[in-house]
Amino acid sequence: MTIALTRYAESDELLTRSLSAAVRQTGVKGEILLVEQRVDAPFDRNLIAKGNIPLRVIADACGSLSAARNIALKEARYDHILYLDADALPQPDWAQKMSNALEQEGVAIVGGRILPGWEHSPPFFTRANVVLDQYSMLDLGQKDGPATKVVGASFGVDRSKVPSHIRFDPELGRREGRLFGGEESAFFAEVRAARLRARYVGTTYVTHLVAHERLRLRWILERMFYAGYGRSSQGGAPAPSQRLNIVDWVVAPIMLPPYVAGWLWSKLSR
Repeated sequence: MTIALTRYAESDELLTRSLSAAVRQTGVKGEILLVEQRVDAPFDRNLIAKGNIPLRVIADACGSLSAARNIALKEARYDHILYLDADALPQPDWAQKMSNALEQEGVAIVGGRILPGWEHSPPFFTRANVVLDQYSMLDLGQKDGPATKVVGASFGVDRSKVPSHIRFDPELGRREGRLFGGEESAFFAEVRAARLRARYVGTTYVTHLVAHERLRLRWILERMFYAGYGRSSQGGAPAPSQRLNIVDWVVAPIMLPPYVAGWLWSKLSR
């Protein structure tokens, strides 16, 4: 299998932690493919210790997360492609269990369990499930089962089963100055529309690190704005990964206005 990730603005320290966990995956063979978007100061592979899986680097200033994921989809040496964020730390058995799920009949896409790794004490509003969604968390329990969505910090596809016209939308995904998201949700929807199966893997997980600056209220409000924009551009109703809890209702007067503003902006700008 290929473990694919990209670095746009993440620090060497953060990327080193993620790659160090990736190269130590057990029970699998393959490669790690880093799409390095910082071509002026590329990652020094000597920063990571030697592991079980070799690292390959493609330097391409493609400018967005969606574009980098499409490059990985094209350039991966193996059909099982496991996407990992550059600030996510997988458990040692993550790649094996995700790849095993893709071996099942008709399964073309899998989503993994994603737990928060707070680098500082999180504020109260992070207890809301809708806020955790904006931090790319997903926790549907510790058992495997059917998937209703995938989240970018931990998901995988079987390229041999996915029709060639299904790719990540370049209009979605994070890029400089805009906290867009939703590219993996749109990809997931297209795969499911092709009548292919999706699985959730809860028996392993990745820890998604949350930097201090993302705990500021201003950051999450901007993220809510672009979440509304992305949902409007894709159509359909908002779909939280988990049932809303009491904190969701407490913070709704703060979180809902920017989301609605983003949704309306998308509608009016078409």
